[in-house]
Amino acid sequence: MIVRVRGPPGQSRFDVSPNEALVTLFEKVAEKWQITSPFKLSRTPDGTSDFTPTMQSRSFIDIGIKHGDQLYLLLQPGSKDASASGPELDRVDVVLDQQDGLVARKRDPAMCHHSDTNKCIHCTPLQPFDETVLAQRDPPIKFLSFHTYLRKLKSGADQGRLISLQEIKCAIDKECKSCPGYPKGVCSRCQPSAVRLTRQIFRHVDYLSFDSGAMVQEFIDAWLKSGKQRYGVLFGDYAEYTQVPLGIQARVSAIYEPPQVSEADGFELQDHEAKLTSISAMAKLLGLRVVGCIYTDLETDPTLKPPNNVKHTRFVSEDNTVFMGAEILNAAVQQMKYPNAVASKYSLDGVYGSKFVTCVVSGGSDNAIQLHAYQATNDTVAMMRADILRPSATRVNEVCVKESDEDTYVPEVMYQMKNEYGLETTVKASPTIPSDYLFTQLEVGSAMAARADAPLQGDGSSGTFVIGNRQFLGTFQDLPALGRHLGKTKSLIKALSNFHVLVYLWTNDMVPMADDMPPLLHALKSRDVAAVEQWAASCERYQTLCMLMREINAGGVGSSGTAGASAPGGWQCRKCTFINEGNPAVCNMCASPP
Repeated sequence: MIVRVRGPPGQSRFDVSPNEALVTLFEKVAEKWQITSPFKLSRTPDGTSDFTPTMQSRSFIDIGIKHGDQLYLLLQPGSKDASASGPELDRVDVVLDQQDGLVARKRDPAMCHHSDTNKCIHCTPLQPFDETVLAQRDPPIKFLSFHTYLRKLKSGADQGRLISLQEIKCAIDKECKSCPGYPKGVCSRCQPSAVRLTRQIFRHVDYLSFDSGAMVQEFIDAWLKSGKQRYGVLFGDYAEYTQVPLGIQARVSAIYEPPQVSEADGFELQDHEAKLTSISAMAKLLGLRVVGCIYTDLETDPTLKPPNNVKHTRFVSEDNTVFMGAEILNAAVQQMKYPNAVASKYSLDGVYGSKFVTCVVSGGSDNAIQLHAYQATNDTVAMMRADILRPSATRVNEVCVKESDEDTYVPEVMYQMKNEYGLETTVKASPTIPSDYLFTQLEVGSAMAARADAPLQGDGSSGTFVIGNRQFLGTFQDLPALGRHLGKTKSLIKALSNFHVLVYLWTNDMVPMADDMPPLLHALKSRDVAAVEQWAASCERYQTLCMLMREINAGGVGSSGTAGASAPGGWQCRKCTFINEGNPAVCNMCASPP
C-alpha cells in the first residue's frame, strides 16, 4: 500500500506492506531525505497525534494506517537534514506577521453620531484587502501585498487553520510504483493535474527602492559611453513599505556587474556563479543579500535630440507588451534560485514564491530613460521548474507550452479570459499563453536622502574607485586604481565603505584577503572608526597591499618628498610614504598617525 509523508523537505509516497512494522516507514523516510537527527511522524501537521516509540514495533494494520493515508514529518528543534536546509525567515516577514494590518478610518461627521471613543460601521478599521482600501489609494492598488493576501486567506470561517501554500505540480512523478512509469504508462497517482492559470492577485515585493539615483546613473553610464547593454546583480535588503498595507520593499544598496560580454543588442554572462556565491557571503556579513537583477534594453533614436532620444519600445499593443515572454521566463529561472521563506503554519515546505525582483532600463513614452520592475508569478516558476514553457518565436507578448515527449510529460494548460461578451471563459493554451498571466509589476524609484540604517556610508556608487568587469571601457580594478581612491578619500572608513572596493579586496588574486575581512566588515557595518583603523594597522595582508601600492607608485604618487613632510594639500606618511590629500587624522593607506 502507499503512505504519503509530507514535511519540510517536501512530499513523497512510500510503498509499504500492511503487515510490516511502522519502524520500516521511519527507516525509509530517513533514507529518502537523508535525515540523521531524531524526527517524528504524526497524523496531524501540529504533531498532536504523533506515533510514540512503543508504537513503532506495531504493524500498520494494528495502528490503523490505511492505503493513501497522509502523515506529517516533524523535525526536532535544532535538527537539520540534507534536504531541508531552506532559507531563514526574513526579519520583515516576522514583523509584518505580528501586525493586524487593519487600516484606520477617521470619524465621519455626517454618518457617525457617537462619541469620539466609540466606533460604528462607518469608522471601524477595515481589513487591508477590503475593496474600499484598494480603490482609495492613488493610484489604486492592483496587487495585494503578500501579507495582505495571507490576511485574506485567514479571514474565512476556518480562520486560516487550513492554509496550505504550495507550488502547483506540473511534473510527472517518475518514481510511481503503481504503473510502468512514463513514457510507458501514466496513472492518476503520478499524473499532474491540469494547470488553470488566473492572474495572480498578490505580489511578494511591492516596491523596488535604490538607495540613491547615483548608483543607477553610474550603471546606465556604461551604455551611454559605449552603446552596449549591461547586466547587474542588486544587493540590498527587505523592509516595510508603508504606502501599501503590510507592504514590503526591496532596498538596493549596491549594483555588482558580473563578468559579461556586452553588445549593442544584448549581453552574455560569463561563468560567474562561483564568484557571485563568494561575494554573496561577503555581503551577508554587511547585512546585504541578492534582492534582484537589473539590465539595460536601450536604443538611440537618431531622429531625436538628447537627453530624450531613447526609443520607446515597451508599450502594450496587439503584438507587443511591456515585458517580453523570454524575459519573464528568465526571471522565473532566477527566482528559483532565491526561494522565499514562510512560516510553517502557512506552508509545511517552508518556502513559497520568491522576493527576487527583475528591473529593466528602457525608453519611456517621453523617450527618456525609465526603469520598470517585475516578478514572474508563482505558477510561472512552477511551470519553468517542470521545463514546460518556451518563448514564442513569433510574438514577444506570448509564451509557448511544450508538447509532451519521451522525456517530459506536459499537463494540459488553460487560462481564463473574458470573451467578446464580457464573460469569463476557459481557453486551452494551443499552444501559446498571453504573457500578462505570467508576471506581476511593481513600482521602482530611488531614495531622496541617505537612510540612517544603511549598511555602508555613501550613495552606493563607486565614487573615486572604478567598477569591475568594465575592461571594454578601458577601466580596470587594480592596485593603482585602489591607491588613487584611498589617496583621494578624506577618511579611511569612508574609503572602505564602498561595495566595489570591498569586492575587489575580497576577490583579488594578488593578495587574497577574504579570510581577514570579517572584522573589517563588522566594523564598517557598525561604523566603528577606531575598529576600522585598528584592522588596517594590524592586518598583515592589507599592509602587504599597501607595500605593493607604494612600490607601484614609486615613480608617481607617494614617491617624492621626505617621509612625514607636508605635501601640497596634504602630508606624506612616515610609515608607508603614501601622500594623503587633504588633512586626514590618520593615513588613508595604512591608518598610521602623521
